[in-house]
Amino acid sequence: GSSNYWIIGGTAKIYVHNGSSWTDITRSSGDYSATAKEGWTSTVLGGVLIMANGFDDPQFWALSSGVPSVSTKMADLSNWPASTEAYSVRAFRSFLIALNIKKSSVPYTRLVKWSTEGATQAVPTSWDETSATVDAGEYELADSKGKILDGMPLADAFMIYKEDSTYSMTYVGTPFIFAFRQLSPTVGALSKNCIAEFSDEQGTKHFIFGNGDMYVNDGRQI
Repeated sequence: GSSNYWIIGGTAKIYVHNGSSWTDITRSSGDYSATAKEGWTSTVLGGVLIMANGFDDPQFWALSSGVPSVSTKMADLSNWPASTEAYSVRAFRSFLIALNIKKSSVPYTRLVKWSTEGATQAVPTSWDETSATVDAGEYELADSKGKILDGMPLADAFMIYKEDSTYSMTYVGTPFIFAFRQLSPTVGALSKNCIAEFSDEQGTKHFIFGNGDMYVNDGRQI
């Protein structure tokens, strides 16, 4: 049978609750460097939980015989590039999308980085944007100065929310893999984890907690 779990990411540890007790599943290599101000993002790709905090390698919770287990520790994301951190990591289609990247301590706050496609119950095998044999890539959202804060799928697109603007990312296949367009030059999110999906009679939408105002994104306009 299947089980439901609560996962809590703290500044130094990650814990899982199985309905009766808490278990420390912090990676074996040591504590995390997250901050209470920034916190974690979480997503699931192919049944695998992935979490990111912007200060450590993204973490993943490997499956055991196809299901999660409290006896399994979190671990640094396999095949993730060395000396690289991501402010937020989200799943879209069969890709992982990393947002607001730091490479060797150099911030690329407007950079979107995506993996090659992942298989079910496995994390992607490559993030190499220079390879012609995988679908991984990078793109800088340079039309506005604000840094990327978060993203979330909406229908057949992935919405990217910066401090000062919003972009739509859509799958187009080889050679470019994804196309980007600016949806709003003035509306962005307040912080990470400030976007929620909801549905009404007109379809699926995003509710956005912005800087001073609240907005609704229907995929066409905000």
